[in-house]
Amino acid sequence: MTRSGRFITVAVLALAVAAVAVPRYRAWRSASQSQKASAAPTQAPRVPIVVVEEARVQPLIERLSTTGTLRANEQIGLSSEITGQVQALHFQEGARVDKGQVLVEIDAAELTAQKDRAAHRVDLARRREARQRQLLEDGLISSQDYDFVRTDLEVLEAELALVEAQLEKTVIEAPFSGVIGLRFVSPGAYITPQTRIASLQDLDPMKLDFSIPERYADRIAVGQKV
Repeated sequence: MTRSGRFITVAVLALAVAAVAVPRYRAWRSASQSQKASAAPTQAPRVPIVVVEEARVQPLIERLSTTGTLRANEQIGLSSEITGQVQALHFQEGARVDKGQVLVEIDAAELTAQKDRAAHRVDLARRREARQRQLLEDGLISSQDYDFVRTDLEVLEAELALVEAQLEKTVIEAPFSGVIGLRFVSPGAYITPQTRIASLQDLDPMKLDFSIPERYADRIAVGQKV
């Protein structure tokens, strides 16, 4: 047999073997997969959990978030209405004071002397006015002479009232109850109306300063919780 004849014979035998083996392999593989499928446990379908609640009518609460600043209900800087020397301070930093409590005393010696002098001049003018009024009633002087004396008395009384008002300002009282802040002066200091003595704050209650977008303006009303 020639070489080409042997090659053809081997090829024919290989094809014959393949024709027999391939169908058997496919049959074995199909049977194996069927056995695995039948051996696998059957899983029950998963049932979703549903929570049921009774439907009720409830108000819809709408909340708006924003930022703000807490401020004192009342707040002032204590100062004097007159110029003078601080004689005494009747408060401590951080202490609570009551409305009307005396906080500062300013030296009143000079104003007291002015008041005494003005009061003496008023007393003399009143006596003179009384005498001139009697002379006017008796027809011994003209009404013009009396008016001059009367005007002088009124001027002196106004000067006395001014000194008394200045004297009252030598005592500084708390305009409202609150807490004293930092102190900026000491006893003996010379102060003017521009001098800041201390701060006073009413912290009960406090105010909340905040802003909201204009589109929410119609939803804000007095009495709402903040």
